[in-house]
Amino acid sequence: MTAAASIASAPPRLVVHIGPMKTGSTSLQRTLAAHADALAAAGVSYPLHEDSVTWHPHNQQRAVYGMFGSVVPWVTPQRQHHYRAAGAHLAQTLEQWPGDVLLSAEAFSAMTAADLADSLRTLAAPAQRGITVIAVLRDLARALPSQWQQDLRSGRGRDLAEFLDRFRTGSDRGSGNARTMFDYAHQVERLIAAVGVESVVVVTVPPPGNPPDLLWRRFAEATGLPAVRAIDPARGDQAANRSLSAAECETLRRLNLALHDAGADPQRTATLRYRIVREAWWPRDRRDAPVALPAAALDWLEPICQHARDTIRATGVPLIGEWDDLLPHPAHSPAGSGGLDGAVDPSALLAAHEAALAWLAGVWAEPVEPPAVPAAAKPGLLSRVRGRSGAAPAR
Repeated sequence: MTAAASIASAPPRLVVHIGPMKTGSTSLQRTLAAHADALAAAGVSYPLHEDSVTWHPHNQQRAVYGMFGSVVPWVTPQRQHHYRAAGAHLAQTLEQWPGDVLLSAEAFSAMTAADLADSLRTLAAPAQRGITVIAVLRDLARALPSQWQQDLRSGRGRDLAEFLDRFRTGSDRGSGNARTMFDYAHQVERLIAAVGVESVVVVTVPPPGNPPDLLWRRFAEATGLPAVRAIDPARGDQAANRSLSAAECETLRRLNLALHDAGADPQRTATLRYRIVREAWWPRDRRDAPVALPAAALDWLEPICQHARDTIRATGVPLIGEWDDLLPHPAHSPAGSGGLDGAVDPSALLAAHEAALAWLAGVWAEPVEPPAVPAAAKPGLLSRVRGRSGAAPAR
């Protein structure tokens, strides 16, 4: 049967992957983006909108900002307006494409149940598509250290101990509240309230030691789309957000604090962090221990995870994976990993500092136009980076 005949023989569907954050979304999205043409030939649209010559999207996050930014907590009116073209492209695809449409955007996971229901109805309406929502969940012993790293890469300066304490107590406020972001039971209950339990599928991230393509195979099964299940993920671009080592995290944390104290321009500092991570640290052959949850945190985290697992299972939502994948395991917090139960290894910290400085020296040596002489020099940045080990975090 041709793709066109297949489209005509079955009601079209809208399959929406909502994340949430730190659950392998980037790897899944990059695989889908690498096979977008093959999916389209098989009757499934994974619509991507390139809004500049340098931006090559792998998901529909910006399109969701453009269409529904007013109900995404961190999207300002200016940002929604900026991405209106991406939103218009998505709306046009949904109106003109005759078959199934697959979307992936973590912004959906931050909407209220009512706003999510309205957004999905708007997306499904043009072709009266049936809706399937996929939530991928990961054990918090791995998700929380990953989110802390993301906070550092976004410019924050709190250490892991403070991050975990704020999660445990729920003392954060606003859209960045980790306790809200990783309240999986509430996330699933909200999805069910928005579209009904029959339209929600939960996928669990497999623990370490499983085949590297197992998450992809679980996700592909959850979509219910044969064209997605036919994809060989080994042939796609699965580059994801690589982890930083413990020493690299501490170096970045100190840098964030120093940049904050210096009053540095946020856009320029974001570029600086991005380039140091990708150009100075990722290529290193020898890196120290990764970040892991301190073993003592398992005492209070395990009951939280057990409650989430039992609450979600009681809803009757379909599961692809294993319920116990949601529980932390001592193997996720090996003794001494990254020194997060104490001080970061000094030699590893020095190596991370040196790698960043070597990269900076190389960039500084590149020929550029002479800068204008500043009216007043700022205090030395390097001295603050070296000295900041316990100062209050930048907000």
